[in-house]
Amino acid sequence: MPINIHGKEYVTCSERIQMLHQADYTEISIDTEILHNDDKSIIMKATIEIDGNTYTGIAQETKGSSNINTTSWAENCETSSVGRAL
Repeated sequence: MPINIHGKEYVTCSERIQMLHQADYTEISIDTEILHNDDKSIIMKATIEIDGNTYTGIAQETKGSSNINTTSWAENCETSSVGRAL
């Protein structure tokens, strides 16, 4: 179920992945890679292949910039990159 962020409906990454797997595709792959990682920030790229078509998404997170980025900044960045690719 989409959530409301600043007055706009937003479909979460987990919902997007679920929708992808429920669709009628025969081949799906999701790969992520770290493009940059130091003690201040991380940048990740997601590459999604769906039945021969390729989609990419890039995300950047700053360590400690939010509650989630205090402990799970890499995981948050990976999820954001996948969500953008979808």
